[in-house]
Amino acid sequence: MSSDRTFDMDFAQICAMEEPLRARLQALTAIIATHDPEFASAYEGLVSQLQRAAAGDGAPKISDQMPAFLLPDHNGRLVSLDDLLGTSPVVISFNRGHWCEYCDVELRAYTAAQKEFSRSGAQVVSIMPDRLAYLAKVSERNKHAFLVLCDMDNSYAMELNLVIWLGERIHGLLAAAGVSLDKIQGNSGSFVPVPGTFVLDRRGIILARFVDPDFRKRMEVTDVLEVIAAQR
Repeated sequence: MSSDRTFDMDFAQICAMEEPLRARLQALTAIIATHDPEFASAYEGLVSQLQRAAAGDGAPKISDQMPAFLLPDHNGRLVSLDDLLGTSPVVISFNRGHWCEYCDVELRAYTAAQKEFSRSGAQVVSIMPDRLAYLAKVSERNKHAFLVLCDMDNSYAMELNLVIWLGERIHGLLAAAGVSLDKIQGNSGSFVPVPGTFVLDRRGIILARFVDPDFRKRMEVTDVLEVIAAQR
């Protein structure tokens, strides 16, 4: 990779890729290692710690009923899971925040597949612990292709056993990069959800799930669409 390329340039190239989501995320990991080895090292350490702790293992499983929620969208409108169920499948993606490049790449993939989700009748929801103003940025960046809901203080993620602590090292690296989690989340906890995807049927039963302590991995959007298509 040419040394005169910036992270933003390489990230924009990844966002323009049409390869499977897995390939795009792997490319993102590679450019982080190239442009910021300290961040890459910190992420490797956190992933190893989370894997040893089996983080997210206690989250709801396939065939479980997804617990109910009542969360605000970026306009402050309260949205419940019951509001979304009944007429269509629901895809819930837990994301670390608008600042997370891995989440950004994942959500852009959902936006790119908006027509497919519209044809299937499924609704996509992103849930993250960012305050409302930051959710608006996510919604605008993704052309309002899906709902973005605020899980303040990770209350809902905590109910699902998905909450992890980023640790002081990553908190400091993010702060040095201009990402103030204290401001973004409205607290000083540095807690985020383990990114996870849950595909629900019209009754709220989990048809498929993807929860991995390695937050650099996400469920393929094509796999999500296949699960939904099998229910039609």
